[in-house]
Amino acid sequence: RSSLHTTSVPMAAARSSRPVDYYDGKAVSLDIPEAIQRRLSVRSSLTPDSAKLILVMVGLPGRGKSFIAHKLSRFLNWTGYQTDIFNAGQNRRANHSPTNHSRAGFFDPSDAERKAKRESIAMSTFEELLEWLAGGGEIGIFDATNSNPQRRALLVSRAAEWKGWRSGDASPAAGGAGAGVAGGGGARFGVSIVFIESICTDKSILEANMLSKVRASPDFAGLSEEEALSDLRQRVSHYEASYVPVADEEGAYIKLFDLSSKVTAHQVFGRMTQRVLPYMMSLHISLRPIFLAALPPGYGDLSCEEGGCSSPNQSFALQLASWVGRHAP
Repeated sequence: RSSLHTTSVPMAAARSSRPVDYYDGKAVSLDIPEAIQRRLSVRSSLTPDSAKLILVMVGLPGRGKSFIAHKLSRFLNWTGYQTDIFNAGQNRRANHSPTNHSRAGFFDPSDAERKAKRESIAMSTFEELLEWLAGGGEIGIFDATNSNPQRRALLVSRAAEWKGWRSGDASPAAGGAGAGVAGGGGARFGVSIVFIESICTDKSILEANMLSKVRASPDFAGLSEEEALSDLRQRVSHYEASYVPVADEEGAYIKLFDLSSKVTAHQVFGRMTQRVLPYMMSLHISLRPIFLAALPPGYGDLSCEEGGCSSPNQSFALQLASWVGRHAP
């Protein structure tokens, strides 16, 4: 009968005394190369949820950005996050003449004066979003084209320098710690940005989106459908001249292709993984009926005898299947 003796061995010596099995659950750690450690540290910095979140829509006109924004807003509010949409186009229409600021010429990138005005409208809308976050909002959706890296970099820079303050605390104007910072006084909170880009290449979807836009948008009031479509196509061509899809180095993004045929994501962790990304992957633009059946008590209970199993509610199941077959499209 042998006795068991234990000795204290330094961890480094213990690891060097035998090779570490990659699949050994008892292994304390692995010798991870420095390059991988750096990438893991980047992920760990992205994983924690920020107190506030900004979803920045990206894409050419007529790509369904506002449709996606409203779908996301309803879903996120339903799941318990206080969410609102800030639309640069609505801001433009509310504060500027529709004749001079809604036709295709206003979006000409070669016109420096009009370009500066568009940037001013976009950034003032973004400031409204930040103020709303400071007042208690949780997820703000910035609905605009944001179709070039310069605009997107400006948004990221503004969000990085801006520090919100939880509402209900001492006002910065009263000499609190938040003096000179946007929002109310109190404790600072973090804010992160995720780009939501809609990319459409399917011609049938593009035509449907454009028709929907010209029929519903106040930008085309007073124009015939043919004139409105022509104006919208010219607007799109202006944006295409400077449009650049979101790149990996710009940060976290979700890209939706042809309104749900394909979804790609980059650096999307935490709350986004749990809520927004799965929703984007299941987004559909066509109407689909959903039938809810109230099952009778005991439905599904099987009685098994020699010769097979049967359910006491088998007739109900057959009738339900027959009804669905007659009514489902």
